[in-house]
Amino acid sequence: MASTVQKNLQLKMSILILLIVLLIFLLIFSRRNIKGNNKAVKYFNDGNFEAASEKFNKELEKLPSNYNLLNNAASAEYKLNKFDEAQTKYNTVLNSSDANKEVKFAALYDLGNIEYKKNDFQKAADLYKEALKLNPNDKDAKYNFEVALLKLNEKNNQNNNKNQDKDNKNNKQDDKQNQQKKQDDKQQDKENNNNQQKQDSKNQKEQNDKNKKEQNTGTQKESLAIQQQEKKEDRKNTPTSMFLNYYNETDKNANKLRNKNKKPLLSQPQEDW
Repeated sequence: MASTVQKNLQLKMSILILLIVLLIFLLIFSRRNIKGNNKAVKYFNDGNFEAASEKFNKELEKLPSNYNLLNNAASAEYKLNKFDEAQTKYNTVLNSSDANKEVKFAALYDLGNIEYKKNDFQKAADLYKEALKLNPNDKDAKYNFEVALLKLNEKNNQNNNKNQDKDNKNNKQDDKQNQQKKQDDKQQDKENNNNQQKQDSKNQKEQNDKNKKEQNTGTQKESLAIQQQEKKEDRKNTPTSMFLNYYNETDKNANKLRNKNKKPLLSQPQEDW
């Protein structure tokens, strides 16, 4: 009986000693990490972000699930404008199921800062808004949220003004083109009218010449007809005695011509014939 009690007591003492050793080991290891983290924080506060980032990332190799350490390492990379690396670490915190509200708030807040620096004010405002859901009383998050909305409105107004200026410019160009088209059409109409007038004048001249020619032809025919009619009239009015005298005189002239050309009679034969 006494032996059994003694064995139980020894077992409990062994377990207790083991627990004490384990606790001491954990305390030593934890303190070493805290000292390392504090040194990285000192680098960060001194503005030596390159050294701080290097130190934080070394500590993360040992404690990859330490969300405060992830946020600190991401903050150092944000200061170095290494936005992609910082966003990866912040999103790791946000996607974790066991991270508390405080570390998730810090991740959302800093992600909002990154988007603000990228001039994506819509995303920045959305992230600040999500951060305020976790900590509605944070003054910095409220201020940044309001500034992001102002910048967003300013950017939208600038875009609207640019679009309006572009529309006005396009309208002016359209008006200018329409005016030029009207002038071209007017000039074309003028040329067409001139050409039509020239063609009409030409046609009118040709028609006048044709009419004049026809008129002259008609006049000549009429004159010839009149002359013929006059000759007929003259023949009708000429006395018969005039025609007789004319024919008698003609006969006399013909007889004279015959007598003149008549050969004399031969007195003797001609041997050379």
